[in-house]
Amino acid sequence: MSLDCIICTKPYDNGEHALFSTKCGHVMGKSCLEKWASKKDNQSRFNCPVCREFLHISDCHQIFNLPIELLKVKTDDSKDKYLNEDDILEGCFSGKLKKGRTFFMETKYTELKGNKIIHFSDTHNGYILVAGDVIYDCGDWRYEWGGDNRRSFVQIFNGTSIFYSEDFRSVPLTAVEFNKFREDVVEFCVGFENGYLMNRVLSLIENDLGIPNKSVSINGGRKIHSICFLEKKKVVYSVGECNIFSISTDTFCATKSWLRNKNVRSKGITNLSVINNCVLLGVMYGKIYVFEKDKIPYVLYCDEFQWVKSYTYDSITNKLLIFKFVPYCLWDYFETDFNEVRDKMILSREVRSISRVSKYDNEGCRREEYTTYHVQDFQNTTYCLPGNFNSTLISMKYCEKYFTHSFLPDEGNNMLQLHSVNDTFNVVGKKTIENLDQCIGIFALKKPYMPFRCGICTEAYTTIGTEHALCSTKCGHLFGKRCLEKWKNENNDNGKFNCPLCNQSGRDYYSIYNVSKELLKTTSDDGENKCLSEDDVMRRYVLGTLKEKHFFIEQGNKGRQELGNIFIKFIDAYNGFILIVGSPSIAGSRTISFLKIYDGDNIFYNKQFKSGLVTALATNKCCEDNLEFCVGFKNGIILNTVFSLSKGVHGTPHETILFNDNEEINSICYLGHNNIVYSAGDCGVYNIHVDCIHLKKSWLRNAAVKLKTITNLKVVNDSTLFGLMDNKIYVFGKNETPYEIYSEEDLLITSFEYDSVSKIMLIIASKLYDKDRLSRTLKPVLLGIKENHAYETGGCTRRTYTKCSIEKFEKDYYRFPPFSCSLPIFTRRCSEIFTYTFIPDFKNNTLGAYAVNNGFTELANGEKIDCLGSCKRIVALDKPQFFTSKMLKIPIVVVFRNDFAIYNFYTSI
Repeated sequence: MSLDCIICTKPYDNGEHALFSTKCGHVMGKSCLEKWASKKDNQSRFNCPVCREFLHISDCHQIFNLPIELLKVKTDDSKDKYLNEDDILEGCFSGKLKKGRTFFMETKYTELKGNKIIHFSDTHNGYILVAGDVIYDCGDWRYEWGGDNRRSFVQIFNGTSIFYSEDFRSVPLTAVEFNKFREDVVEFCVGFENGYLMNRVLSLIENDLGIPNKSVSINGGRKIHSICFLEKKKVVYSVGECNIFSISTDTFCATKSWLRNKNVRSKGITNLSVINNCVLLGVMYGKIYVFEKDKIPYVLYCDEFQWVKSYTYDSITNKLLIFKFVPYCLWDYFETDFNEVRDKMILSREVRSISRVSKYDNEGCRREEYTTYHVQDFQNTTYCLPGNFNSTLISMKYCEKYFTHSFLPDEGNNMLQLHSVNDTFNVVGKKTIENLDQCIGIFALKKPYMPFRCGICTEAYTTIGTEHALCSTKCGHLFGKRCLEKWKNENNDNGKFNCPLCNQSGRDYYSIYNVSKELLKTTSDDGENKCLSEDDVMRRYVLGTLKEKHFFIEQGNKGRQELGNIFIKFIDAYNGFILIVGSPSIAGSRTISFLKIYDGDNIFYNKQFKSGLVTALATNKCCEDNLEFCVGFKNGIILNTVFSLSKGVHGTPHETILFNDNEEINSICYLGHNNIVYSAGDCGVYNIHVDCIHLKKSWLRNAAVKLKTITNLKVVNDSTLFGLMDNKIYVFGKNETPYEIYSEEDLLITSFEYDSVSKIMLIIASKLYDKDRLSRTLKPVLLGIKENHAYETGGCTRRTYTKCSIEKFEKDYYRFPPFSCSLPIFTRRCSEIFTYTFIPDFKNNTLGAYAVNNGFTELANGEKIDCLGSCKRIVALDKPQFFTSKMLKIPIVVVFRNDFAIYNFYTSI
């Protein structure tokens, strides 16, 4: 959940849309809250937009110490007052640190030993790569690039500690690059003047460096100008004059030419960067060129009076940070290799955006080309810096907004400047650093993130419902629940206590619910590869150390201890509640049934049915404010139960018993609150409203068709059902003749599920080799359902449904139990629908997760689960939630023969 106003979904600010909270613990913008309250007829009272609790306007107040400054990038100059993060937090919570301030804080410093001079550098995931020369002569000497009194080196630092070091005798380095596609290892490439291209892969297993995997490619003595990684296992490099090659890092042989059809004047290409796997950018002749694979390069940007020395491409914002120069002396431009210019230059900067435009050639063929447009210059500013200087754009997307910054040294005043690219390139921060005129590069060590901690203990908050969850006083200051309770007890004065920050007196505090979870946990990563809890996932996501994109976390296994001597027959789940219907597993007890409902770890409802065999169970998934379910019995009785839910408290159950002339209840589904449809006996489908049980109506009263037992009823809309009859799936329209929508001769349909939002049907079937013998082969089938409108005689419109095959599952799972089905689980964001399902691999005891919007796309290698061979069903415990803006959390229940387990599945989108 993003930190946006729940009414208008826009970010907060420091003015009219400031952050306000109600006493029930929900936050929203001030202007939206006032507008919401003014719409009500009773001006003095209104309902909370979230929980509907009645409130007075005096029950609402501003929140002050939620770090709104993390969302806004308007900042001032600041002196070096803060020495560590605790000082920053203390200043923030005490009010000394004003909103909009920026400052630099030096965390670590290291000096290279052994007379090393850095010429190249790169960073990735907290690792720093530096490369250059080692000078032997320590006396009076003048460094000259290309001299013989040096050797080359590469060092990688993790903080201030040397992680890896290697020397190269007498061969000058000309290019280095980290593989930023790899998270599991540290991989980099080094290019040399003699044409050697070296690749190194350093394993990261339990913080052990491991043995480096080394590969070398030789390019006929031609100088390597630039290197960039095209993808996880492919590198692209420029060599010689206008030659670009790609090579796989797996084999490091069989290079492929990138420019087969080049038709430009040859020159060395520098500063290669990747737009996508078919398009590169690079500098040639002091201009930025677009190098599309197997196409003729063309100019993207050039300046009539200045030459491009280097640039940085930011893929988040599609912006170019360009460094242009005019050297102190004029030389033959076409004969000079700019990579060899190490003396100081007069540099200027420009930022431009990249876009794609459609063009037509002379033959009328359409072709898309890249172009740039002007954003902003750093006006009237030039810098005298080393010729190999480079910087970067640091961008972050938050609440659908982009925040982009850049750093530039003011060498004349030894001042490092922070520029806000969003805010017309204003200087928003400064830091004095000695010898800044020797700076050759400024890079982001890690992705930016937003720290936010408790104002009492300065520790991170934990998730809602835990000991250190986010709480607010009425004066609008935020603390952890545990700390605030302790403060209240220690400073109690006749039931009142003073706020730890502003000393305002108050009696109560309350929990805050709808705050972005990205802010709740920002402590450092514990280094383990597998996430163990939700807090662990959030911490790694915020820090940028979450390596897995799709994974499971087991939340509990409540059933295995409490349900050891039972046999589960039916299970359903909704809004965090788990309903289990079963019977004791002892002989002769199958006529005794029970119903248990779990809420988290606790059983809050337990009922036995001594004289009735349960044959159907359904939960009303249309209700949000109560829990409603139906239980059907073999003797024709239907028991409908409703629990009211208010602020986590379960009300007294309201039960209604329906009778159906001793016909066995085969299946039940809900059309709405207290409105059910059920199949009974050999051929009956009925609709009844629980409040009007005398008005039972036949669903198919005008159907002239011979019916058999109907099971697996699913609601399409208020006038259409799907159901399973005679091993075929039928459409049962209200008062219409049923018709078949799916069947296959060689498949026995076990069950199916239908998702009305994504219009996807998942069928669990088993393959029949002959009429009498059932093979043990699971065959999930995925169908798309299409609604058609036909006009009948008389002008009436009739809806019909047809199927379109999406995909059959490719894997065959043998010796499977009576597995019923896994419900397609969907969620919607804006206009996009994401649908998932889970299928057990009984052979390997692994649970697989699949995206099913366009077929079965396996998302994870599978979660190892013991005794998966007894799995009967997989259901969604609750609705999927966007755990972060790019990660979805899906809680599921895996049901076994006599127990169940709860998992959260996390997937990046």
